Amino acid sequence: FYLQTNEFLSTLLEYIEDAKLLAEKIGNHFGLSTACHWKGIILSKLGNKKEAFNWYRRCNAIRNKIGNSVAMIKIRNGLSYEYLLDADYLNAYDIINSFLSRIHEIRNYSEIVITLTNLAKILFFIRKFDNSQLLFNKALKLMNIYGVDEFIFVSKNDITIFKSVIDCINGLYTQAKLGLYTVNNNIDEFITYNTKPLQFFLQAMLAVTEGNLENAIELYNQAISFIKTHYPIYDEGETVTDDKELNEVLNTCKHTLKICRQTHHLDSPR
Repeated sequence: FYLQTNEFLSTLLEYIEDAKLLAEKIGNHFGLSTACHWKGIILSKLGNKKEAFNWYRRCNAIRNKIGNSVAMIKIRNGLSYEYLLDADYLNAYDIINSFLSRIHEIRNYSEIVITLTNLAKILFFIRKFDNSQLLFNKALKLMNIYGVDEFIFVSKNDITIFKSVIDCINGLYTQAKLGLYTVNNNIDEFITYNTKPLQFFLQAMLAVTEGNLENAIELYNQAISFIKTHYPIYDEGETVTDDKELNEVLNTCKHTLKICRQTHHLDSPR
């Protein structure tokens, strides 16, 4: 647990800054790019997205000069993932598209899997579900063929959850349940924090198909409880009607507006 605390991350950031200064002093450009990359990762975890992006871009610029394909793809995958977490799907897609034609140049299968899953997630969130499913399947196949172990950015459970949500959306409820059953029984495999809400959302959708609305609401609330950060909200008024269901709709709309207030407003219908 301590490894996830701001105290630990802040201490780690100090060590990374020392490493960056040393790399600058001795002219180690690759070491400098790695320090910039890790500064971006830690600052992102600390919630400083703007500064994190600046360090990612600096790392990207250094690695472009170095010309190492694997190193360049790694930082661009990281930058794309940050845009994905920020719901900036266009920039996330553009960054992957900038190197996708060169992915055949490397033999780093872990990085290829990360690229495929990042792109699959982008397509998922822009509702290109068939293409997303296809890429998730390719990523799983690569992991199995080349023995790619699970790591912090990609897990088989994550991929299975995304695939099962797509199955549920497409009305393949039995297949979605089998996927969920697989995840729930893979206790030795992890689920990344950013995918955990989707697991509860999948369970909620399946509960709806079974007519268990109370359980569905409870699971949905567990899913949205993971979304904790938003800009300050001040209640300046309240709308209450005699219609109980309408009041619930109004409260849901209010909550939706609150959690969408990030660095920019997310997923507003046009």
